[in-house]
Amino acid sequence: MNTKSLNREWVLASNKHRRNDILQFWGEYTSDEEPRSYAGYYTDVNRCEKYTTEEKEACQRDYPTLDSSASYYELSNTEHFWIKLSELDKLTATLIKKTVYQFF
Repeated sequence: MNTKSLNREWVLASNKHRRNDILQFWGEYTSDEEPRSYAGYYTDVNRCEKYTTEEKEACQRDYPTLDSSASYYELSNTEHFWIKLSELDKLTATLIKKTVYQFF
């Protein structure tokens, strides 16, 4: 049995299936020993599937990779994209700041 935890730092996000303008994330979270899930969509990043870099690269889905430097236009006009969890946190903080500053 493998006791080493996998570094699952990637999520697959979907604008195509977003609800009420909320980004959706692919798959239901699985344990390290289970095959990765690509079924279902979740708004809660804690419930969605997370993938290793190797799993992302081996994936048959050739979606672009975005990071925290992505513009709002890129983010909202890309149907599906890969993003690291750490970059998602930065991107979210940046978008919130931009939105808040628009009103002041």
